[in-house]
Amino acid sequence: MLTRRARLLACAPIFSVLALAMTACEPSSSHTYTVDSTGDAGDRRIDGTCATSAGECTLRAALAEDQRDEEPSTIRFDVDGSGTHTIDIGSTLPALSAGNTTIDGYSQSGASVNTAALTSNAVLRIEVRGTGSGGPEGLVVSSAGNLIRGIAFYNLRQTIRIEGSGGTDNTLAGNFLGTNAAGTFGATTFNSNAFGVVVTRSASRNRIGGSAPADRNVISGNAGRGVLLCSPTDCTASTGANDNVIQGNLVGLTPSGTARRANLGHGIDVNAGSSRNRIQSNVISGNNGSGAEVSHGTSTVGNQILDNRIGTDPTGNSGPAYARNTQANVHIEDGPRDTVVSGNVIGNSATGGIKINSLSNVAARTRIRQNRIGISANGTVISNGPYGIQLERGSASNPSGTTDNVIGPDNTIVGNATGIRIIDPGTVRNTITHNSIRGNTGLGIDIAPLGSVNQNDVGDADDGPNTLLNWPALLTATNTTVAGTACGGCLVEVFVADGAATAYGEGATFLAAAAASSAGGFTVRIPSSSSSRVVTATATDGTGNTSEFSRNLAVPAG
Repeated sequence: MLTRRARLLACAPIFSVLALAMTACEPSSSHTYTVDSTGDAGDRRIDGTCATSAGECTLRAALAEDQRDEEPSTIRFDVDGSGTHTIDIGSTLPALSAGNTTIDGYSQSGASVNTAALTSNAVLRIEVRGTGSGGPEGLVVSSAGNLIRGIAFYNLRQTIRIEGSGGTDNTLAGNFLGTNAAGTFGATTFNSNAFGVVVTRSASRNRIGGSAPADRNVISGNAGRGVLLCSPTDCTASTGANDNVIQGNLVGLTPSGTARRANLGHGIDVNAGSSRNRIQSNVISGNNGSGAEVSHGTSTVGNQILDNRIGTDPTGNSGPAYARNTQANVHIEDGPRDTVVSGNVIGNSATGGIKINSLSNVAARTRIRQNRIGISANGTVISNGPYGIQLERGSASNPSGTTDNVIGPDNTIVGNATGIRIIDPGTVRNTITHNSIRGNTGLGIDIAPLGSVNQNDVGDADDGPNTLLNWPALLTATNTTVAGTACGGCLVEVFVADGAATAYGEGATFLAAAAASSAGGFTVRIPSSSSSRVVTATATDGTGNTSEFSRNLAVPAG
């Protein structure tokens, strides 16, 4: 007899070729088990009927029958009585090891899916409650094609764990993972081994949330991280969790989005060889760690953090105190390569916006573009404290800093103490290009030593972060040109300055760019203007090092 997974594989080619709405080899039957009890007793015997010795169908008994029935199955709920029904479990529920199971909490009378655009008004009527962060897990999923929806899992060590090479193409949608159905529960003691959702050991192509409001999970109130894709103790370069999607969730807030319901670690943590995962369109706020972290190992490659609101309210328009993440909002650490951070609103941190550092492994080739950093979606300043972006070594024992990162194009970096900081020896070949950096209380770009402009030296013989590249000397200007000297062959970018002619930077509005000659002379043609302007500039050398902003220069009106 074919297993569920084998049937699915056998049917797939026919489905693909015929492009039909159903396959020619659908199973002849499927099974539905209806949970009618909040008890936790096991099934009396595996015989196709969900029944404990008391004649009830518990969730534990339904899962036991489901995993042995050889067909796709649905577990529904019909517990007597109105209101929320709580299933207290004393041990981890039977694992989903057969595949193609739907567990549908929305089938319980009175439950309804979320319809709110940014928050969650979902009504859940089924809860699974554990005995604390040192107690059991909720569900372990080691098979493919399962759907879990409409259930609140909370007070557990790990609410749902998806693991192994068989743990693919599963969906978690419309659940509360870490808090109860009322959204009032939150763990009070940190446990580094506790998670809302953990995807580990080669599990791939799983979806946590989705693009529709009904798919939104609330992932809040956990004793550790909200979502973890692998951990260094469980995964290696060959067993990372790859190609998973975390989309459209509330991570660290109450369902209404109006209060903190912290995960006591990072909101979302991707590490240890996990690659090509996408974190998209979530609200990641109020966590006792970073909002999103990508870390640990040079085989952690190609992850994306896209279009999220991090450290903000659900609209992305304000930064209330309850939404503040405790650590840097986005943290790229210890080796990841080719991470993309794009389209996010990142603000409201006391410790920083985006931090990239190396520790034991060099973090490299991060692309940071089209973000609003320190400024909300509607233009309100929501400062990230000491910096918008910081690139650093991170450990005195590691001589190499973060390298080959590109900040730009089209980031808007506003309202922080410093726009961008680059510190520590070995932090080199970092390019800053085509951004709007303005309204920060300190320098727009500050390359260590920090706190004041690094004055140019003859021959640019000094060395340090980004080689302490000399900034361009702006010498003359007309209404349509800016001329001066810079490093030979360097790219000079000219901006409208957010400052007086006697100041240095910041670069508020990009105007134009041109390459200096081999001898260092340059002329940049800029758009004409009927008003006088003050301009500033940066230089970027052939290996990607970008300078601080230059001393400003007044440009006459046309």
